[in-house]
Amino acid sequence: MRNWLFVPFVSLLFTFPAFATEVHVLSAGAVEPALVVAADAFHNETGNEVRINYATSPEIRRRIGAGETADVVIAPPAVLDEVAKSGKLDSPARVELGRVGIGIAVRDGLPKPDISTIEAFKRAVLDGSEMFEHVIKGQGNELAFSPITEILLYRGKGLQLVGPLPPEIQNFTAYAAEPAASSEVALAFVHFLGTPAAKAIFVAAGVE
Repeated sequence: MRNWLFVPFVSLLFTFPAFATEVHVLSAGAVEPALVVAADAFHNETGNEVRINYATSPEIRRRIGAGETADVVIAPPAVLDEVAKSGKLDSPARVELGRVGIGIAVRDGLPKPDISTIEAFKRAVLDGSEMFEHVIKGQGNELAFSPITEILLYRGKGLQLVGPLPPEIQNFTAYAAEPAASSEVALAFVHFLGTPAAKAIFVAAGVE
């Protein structure tokens, strides 16, 4: 009697690059540092190319509402809930990617200010600024405030991360990935984003 081995279709997408295709992703920008690395890893494993366009949450709502299609949408859960009402996304397949907090950066070479308490934070921000280039080119003790993932992009380029905002005033934004309801390769990519290897990539980039 012949024995047959049945392999789930999603697994086949990870195994046979001969069926390679493109995955079109519309994503919030805060997860860009991790998403780029994860997309490369997915391509190396499957041969599938990942094309990513970045937009703000309001812009994602507007573009999907205007009829734009994407194989995968990455955004805060509330945005995905709204987009899913159109029937274009597969909500049960959603994968939580993590959350991003606000951090503080200073120019390389400056001592890191104390931001461990609310009072210390208030003292540190008296001369603060929100513009990265202004901080990099500044002469004083300017501070920059931004999602931690974006600050980490400037490591080695003139900025250093001081740390996250104190817990009492921290503001986190959660992000998740959801595939199009009709795309198997999109489902495979979202599944990949939920693997331990991909999670490690996001954590390393500042996504908790």
